[in-house]
Amino acid sequence: MSELTIADIRARAVIAPLRRPIRTASGAIEASPLLLLDVITEQGITGSAYLFAYTPLMLKPLHALVGQLLPLLRGQAVVPLARQQQLEQQFRLLGLQGLLGMVVSTLDMALWDALGKAANQPVVRLLGGRAPAGAGLRQLGPGRSGARCCSAGRFGGTGFSGHQDQARRRRPGP
Repeated sequence: MSELTIADIRARAVIAPLRRPIRTASGAIEASPLLLLDVITEQGITGSAYLFAYTPLMLKPLHALVGQLLPLLRGQAVVPLARQQQLEQQFRLLGLQGLLGMVVSTLDMALWDALGKAANQPVVRLLGGRAPAGAGLRQLGPGRSGARCCSAGRFGGTGFSGHQDQARRRRPGP
């Protein structure tokens, strides 16, 4: 397929209910505030990604940022590294952290998704890796920060094939 070109970027803010709250040090997250992002190409391929906004209060500013970036990206080639460099240059004084960094990272994922769809390949292959048999549900093994695993059983019927959990071990007190 010839080079893909960005025609439009669409964002939708949603608050997805969670069957089980996520417990964090700062409290429980009862619902998942997400920004769903689609990069639509002139060639008819759509790359998609989502951003977890942490709090519903951030959905409106994140959505507005996407709208402000669209004029900079419309007509540009779907080349993730080039788009990253373009935005780094554009925001050199501000930097790509905080909300802007979150949006730029999500755009990067959507661009890679569009390339994967165009090539009819998993993104992992485009990045030089290989998808393991049964990709998505596999033991990731314990790490220094705790144990990670993927589990599908408790997420049956949600439309997702698996979910990665991370359990951190408590450090013994002094």
